[in-house]
Amino acid sequence: MKKVRSRNGFTLAELIMAVALLVLFSTFIVKMFVQADKITKKAQDLDQVVAFSSDLADQWRAGQEVKTMPILAGADQNLESGSRVTVPVNRDFQPCAPDQARYMVVMALTELTPVGGTASAGRLWQIQIEVSYADAVDQPPIYNLKAGRYKTDTEEQP
Repeated sequence: MKKVRSRNGFTLAELIMAVALLVLFSTFIVKMFVQADKITKKAQDLDQVVAFSSDLADQWRAGQEVKTMPILAGADQNLESGSRVTVPVNRDFQPCAPDQARYMVVMALTELTPVGGTASAGRLWQIQIEVSYADAVDQPPIYNLKAGRYKTDTEEQP
């Protein structure tokens, strides 16, 4: 008598192949999650930088004098026309020591010259805010913002 073998389960080779494919695909999925996490952190950093820079520019446009801005309270130098001030800030965008800085904020103030032949009763000023990572000095800035402000001749320099 011949025995008839019923095939109710998987063979060992089929199980090994299934596990190998599962491991292979799971490594790709883990790599994708790691990359997604890095991209998310960069996006969060950029969002914070944009909000911070926009807030500074809005304060300046609203009439706050540069020398009274809280970020420049601990700066070694004043921001004047044509000068640049670099302020190290921490993760919360508070001024700190350079060795504890997460970001470097560079601010520049310039007076824009009027177009030739136009008479004006004021001046146009521009503030430029650049934010970069403190540990990536040779890299381009994360964010660069320029904002303009018109001041009459009776007002002092912004």
